[in-house]
Amino acid sequence: MIVEWTDNQNKRICKNNPLKITIHSSQNQRCDQMTVVYRYNGNFISFREVKFIFDEKTVFLGIVDRQTVTQKNGKNYLEIQCRTLAGYLTDNEIQPQNVNNITDNVIYATYLEPFGIKTPLIRNKPYNSIMNIGKKTSIYDLIENYCQRVFHHSFRVDGEGVAFFDGNSNSSTYYFSDSLTDLTKNSYPYTSICLEYNRREIISQVNVKNSVNGNDYGIVIENPYARQHNIQHICYLDATPSGGKCIFDATRMIENANKKAIVITLECPCFVFNALYGNAVVSYQGQRFDNTEIIEADYCFENGKVSSILKICQRSDNKT
Repeated sequence: MIVEWTDNQNKRICKNNPLKITIHSSQNQRCDQMTVVYRYNGNFISFREVKFIFDEKTVFLGIVDRQTVTQKNGKNYLEIQCRTLAGYLTDNEIQPQNVNNITDNVIYATYLEPFGIKTPLIRNKPYNSIMNIGKKTSIYDLIENYCQRVFHHSFRVDGEGVAFFDGNSNSSTYYFSDSLTDLTKNSYPYTSICLEYNRREIISQVNVKNSVNGNDYGIVIENPYARQHNIQHICYLDATPSGGKCIFDATRMIENANKKAIVITLECPCFVFNALYGNAVVSYQGQRFDNTEIIEADYCFENGKVSSILKICQRSDNKT
């Protein structure tokens, strides 16, 4: 384990004796978060960036948000709260302007590379229109808007400081089993499992109004999964220019709801590296759940032990 900090004078300092490290990553948040706790000896150093390496892998590369010194039961502690490099993108705003035909190449060179964020693939693909940047628009807002319109995916910066424009941040498959005899390559045991079967969240259809059909919500987007499971839950969406939505948002509403049909939470007595967005195959009492993805990952490093708590949902393209 290596925890390397960079101070305000760009000096690198290794403090490899933390009491505890916790990391939280989720598809629903823009930045992964890490909290590191040390015993405090009275020598305060202001840090600005951090790099955490475990098992020769860069697990977390990010910025320091807050350092807190506390005393409890006569002992002093230093707690350091951090976010991934995406924090630079959420914290910094862009000058209001109109941008014409912006591309991922321009975004990378202008907004990502200066903060040390890398990307494995640049397509130089333009958004063939004018993008209006209003007040209080962050760099992340701009890139997310571009990615949604061009690639129909959310933007992502992972724990290693790598950016993905098209949502393909993790193509790995992870296998989970409660039986050690079933473990193969890229397989992990779990010590606890919780399965939730949800009906309430599922949307059966979305009725859409757009500028073509006037005030009539005449476009109907149906959910085959809801129909197969006899679920009725109807929603309405205004896709006219004044509504600020598009027809694609109706499909996204259904897909996001389908994710919640089955939610699996696993606790593993090991480190499942870079799990977020990965494919998951879970074996439990003769059942096999394989059309799933990892949507949340929590890690804890403490007392020489590592544990992973993973939340797994059905894939948004689920049709069965």
